[in-house]
Amino acid sequence: MLYLVGDGWLLGELVAPWPPLVWCVILAPRLVLLAWRGHRVEFGLCLGAALAFLALTTEWPPLLRRVAKKGAAARHVDRDTHAMRVVTWNVAGGMPWSDLEGAAPDLALLQESTAPGLLAGRWAGFFWLQADDPAALSRFPMTKLATRAVGPWTPPQVLALRHPTGREIIVVNARLMLPAIVVAVANLESPTGLMRLHQERVAQFRNLANLLDETLDTRNTESAIVCGDFNTPADAASLEPLRVRLTDAWSLAGAGWGGTMTAALPVSRIDQCWVTRDLTPVSAAVRKGASDHRMLVVDLVFRSGP
Repeated sequence: MLYLVGDGWLLGELVAPWPPLVWCVILAPRLVLLAWRGHRVEFGLCLGAALAFLALTTEWPPLLRRVAKKGAAARHVDRDTHAMRVVTWNVAGGMPWSDLEGAAPDLALLQESTAPGLLAGRWAGFFWLQADDPAALSRFPMTKLATRAVGPWTPPQVLALRHPTGREIIVVNARLMLPAIVVAVANLESPTGLMRLHQERVAQFRNLANLLDETLDTRNTESAIVCGDFNTPADAASLEPLRVRLTDAWSLAGAGWGGTMTAALPVSRIDQCWVTRDLTPVSAAVRKGASDHRMLVVDLVFRSGP
């Protein structure tokens, strides 16, 4: 019932933003105890409930979509002037260039990034813009735009990207806060502090949407890409402010298993790419690299001219 309430409410947040498998792991000691005591009926009921919860709440892959061939991030798109490959990846403080090179991005949006030093080899001629946490690497020219904090963590990176077609695309690169219960436990917060953190976490999506709307109006453009480590599954109720203007690229074009966290056991799809309706995702896939997150690789095409 708490899961069905949704993460817009504090009680729902205790369940909804966490990978369902985590809750099954939490129930594991109870299962072991029942088995050890020989309570077969109770053990079967508890195991069945845990498996049913996992099956109903896990975001299963779109089985009817064709999975990309091994060694490719997604179905290849002809690299004409109307196509663009976007990678979003939390690199966990490293800079695994070889893994990123294998994805062949036109635009890479990184979180928990570090300065790359001299761009050379494949990256010669690319543009690099670094902020306190997020960073962007692009083969198209980029300009930093005004930003502000949308929650208690680092402000998102807001950029104007100039595509060869002449189209200006607003790019937002964000790393948003963890579920409130996780932060509250880590910081030994009181119940009052937990409520405050919950309100801040829910508000950050509304604030992010407002920042995007203001930027699009100011720049007089309709094209936008919003990517990052959202620390919340894409189907969560708290992301509703983004759905007003944006579409979750994975929901339209994802193939294979979409979980990005953790890299070893990707049970949660918290790394996401959202786009405006004039940008069409034609493929999306997840790749493993040298980070505790997996990267998301999305191929986009433009529906019409600028």
